[in-house]
Amino acid sequence: MHTKEIRDVQACPNGELLLTAGLDKTLRISSLTTNAVVQTFRLPAASWACAWNSTQPVHIYCGLANNNILLFDMRYPTHFVEELQSEATCPIVSLQEYSVGGQWGLLSCDLKGVSFWEISTQSDAKQHRLSQLDGVCTSLSTAGLNGKVLCSYRPSKACNVTRHVVFSLQRRNIDDNDDDDDDDDDDDEEEDGDGTAVEVQQAETGETPSSAPRNTTSSSSGSSIGGGSEGRRRSHLSSVTNASRDIQCTIDRQLLGGPQQTKLARSCILSHPRGFGNLVCASNEANQSALLWDASTGDVYQEVKRDRCKLPYVAFADVTPEQNSRSLAALADGTLEILNWS
Repeated sequence: MHTKEIRDVQACPNGELLLTAGLDKTLRISSLTTNAVVQTFRLPAASWACAWNSTQPVHIYCGLANNNILLFDMRYPTHFVEELQSEATCPIVSLQEYSVGGQWGLLSCDLKGVSFWEISTQSDAKQHRLSQLDGVCTSLSTAGLNGKVLCSYRPSKACNVTRHVVFSLQRRNIDDNDDDDDDDDDDDEEEDGDGTAVEVQQAETGETPSSAPRNTTSSSSGSSIGGGSEGRRRSHLSSVTNASRDIQCTIDRQLLGGPQQTKLARSCILSHPRGFGNLVCASNEANQSALLWDASTGDVYQEVKRDRCKLPYVAFADVTPEQNSRSLAALADGTLEILNWS
């Protein structure tokens, strides 16, 4: 699929295509039906993240190592359409489309925090930094446009195992929260300091996750799936706002995983295949497996171990390769595996 490491994989809204971002400075669309790349977009820098736009099916986004976000139109693959310039000084490592209070936008994370981009027009974007979510965030995943959000973190001094935080966002009245502004600013400064310290913290090897799985099985896997000029328009960052004043972040649950994460693994929140709530799926590097939790109870639902390889999973996506069927796409060592529900 890519000539260098793949950093992110996202399933399109209809589940038939996969969008992948790689260090080879390309963004690629692949078909789950033909197992072939159907479209390639050349990038000015390595790409660490990608996202679909379900409200505009021909639009796709990618986050770059130079901390900017590019918008592409699939009808014009030779150049990007717009560029969002982040206030962050480190790579954009994850992107997800999301809606807060009816306003469509993008959730993005870098190694120092999480942001919601409020995109009202093609020439205006507002970046909200979410001060409630601190630490080295390595991935974001959403259960629908306005559903629950999953944010995953590397082990740190404060927590020596991986953390997976399930939360939701709501818009709130600015006038009711003016008194909180000074406190929020102080918190932001502290979190930036912590984020920098945690960023260089090495993940340690240790024990298995704190919760024992109730059901451990091996899943079946399917077959493997094997430029840019300057954009015509550029959307500069119009303002950076304090999200604790504009947007309320409600944390529902925190799930604890394995003690090791050397790669920027992508976790996933998805609807339960049997129709009851959500499941959280994350890589467990220590066991070269995938852990699935019930998001409503916090219990481990299943652990899926790799059969033939000791390299860990690095990304997951909920897909529908055939009509009326659902599967879990899992990426490891450059190979895409389709894990089927039984």
